[in-house]
Amino acid sequence: MRSIILGLALTLSTGAIANTKLTAEGFHKRFELIRNDQGELLEIRDRTISTKFSLKPFMGQIKEDLINLRDYINAHKGEDIDAEIDAMLADLDSSDMKNSEAMMAGQTIKDSVKVIGHLDVEGLMKVIQSRDVLAQYENKLTQEMSALSLNTVANLKDSRYFYKRAVTYKVVTWALEQAKKHFSEIPLLNTVSYVIVKVEKLIRERRTFHQNMLLHYFENFSEKDLGMSKEEVDLAFSSIYESRIAWNNPFESSNAVENWSRYGLNIFYTGVRAANVKVRNMSEMGTEVKSRYNYAFLEVMENGERLVLNLFDNKHMLSGKPAVAYNYAQPNKIKQMRSMLGLAQVGISFIPVGDGIKDLVSQFISSTYEKQAQSEGALVGFFESNGNSVMIENIRAQVRNPYDQF
Repeated sequence: MRSIILGLALTLSTGAIANTKLTAEGFHKRFELIRNDQGELLEIRDRTISTKFSLKPFMGQIKEDLINLRDYINAHKGEDIDAEIDAMLADLDSSDMKNSEAMMAGQTIKDSVKVIGHLDVEGLMKVIQSRDVLAQYENKLTQEMSALSLNTVANLKDSRYFYKRAVTYKVVTWALEQAKKHFSEIPLLNTVSYVIVKVEKLIRERRTFHQNMLLHYFENFSEKDLGMSKEEVDLAFSSIYESRIAWNNPFESSNAVENWSRYGLNIFYTGVRAANVKVRNMSEMGTEVKSRYNYAFLEVMENGERLVLNLFDNKHMLSGKPAVAYNYAQPNKIKQMRSMLGLAQVGISFIPVGDGIKDLVSQFISSTYEKQAQSEGALVGFFESNGNSVMIENIRAQVRNPYDQF
């Protein structure tokens, strides 16, 4: 791997970070290499990922967040809240917010946030938990997950390992049908449906997040430093990307099987090359590039602000600009934006707009933070290998996955 990385490093713009200060200690504390009696590497597991499951962490987080936002809205004037939401939307990318779809999404988000000021949060949570749908969902999801190794982030010996285990969508489908039978009130049905879909998604996103930590270590350390061979690292790359194949994409699963030794590397370095082009373009456009953290993240100075940019994910589905992963001057900015946008996805059930608009706006909101937060696993890997515990905690706070303590 080291020779590949050094070759690519020559294509990076100035400011690419040197690896002399990095340490692989975090890798060995976090990841467990599972070998058989013959010494063959079978799996890589993450010791920090819990194999237990409960709805309680997410239900507790969403209730607390809703109450805090409701109380905050009620303690401030309406125009103050409008100004805060407008500023948040402008941060997403004011130039892209001029098209009609984005403007409609912006107004709907504003209405969705403000309606939370009138919600009986305690009563809402009591009702949606009283009709047994979520309890049954929790039981069925727990049963399905018991057959999975939730802390496995790579399986080198089975090129269909994750694809064969992509079964939790069946529980989600079942639970959504049960919700329709038990909730006739549309706002309550939509809220329960949001919980059902979001919880299963958070569990899957946790694995991707930790895999992106692993990719940071693969990129920045030699196989020897990690206690692996080049062939083992290559197969781990393939397993990571095999896990991201959708359950309804059998053709891609077959592609992974047929090209197992190079499947992951090909996808990874396609992304790296695209990221390198972005860095070069930024430099040519006058952005001050400070340092390249790893394959996915870049520190820059932009309009007087020290920012970390995500080179793999854009700000949202209507933007062509890199997402901001961290603002050193305003360390809580990303966290607060994601919290408010996430709650807007709950609030949208309580405003009078059509289902088509609700779906479009919810999709837009998801595009502002879901993939971005998963990619930040590589950012944690960077700070972990630098021994920067303060920044690890800051990223933990903004990732906002209650099932992950990493």
